[in-house]
Amino acid sequence: MKNPIASNKFFIQSSNKLVLVSGLIWSFVLYGCGLAVNWNGNAGFAVVFVAIGALVHLVILTQFFKHKERED
Repeated sequence: MKNPIASNKFFIQSSNKLVLVSGLIWSFVLYGCGLAVNWNGNAGFAVVFVAIGALVHLVILTQFFKHKERED
């Protein structure tokens, strides 16, 4: 028996877009936290936030483009 959600292409595309958008929002939140911490004078801690934000950003974008290549 087929999974109706897995066979619904619109649902899969919209859920992938939701993951992409939420991941990008979280990465920008982490960038913002890094800037705020840096503004308060703790540059070492700010680097951690910015590095985690960049990592989230990179992972989300690479997953998105891998999925795009599979669709083509």
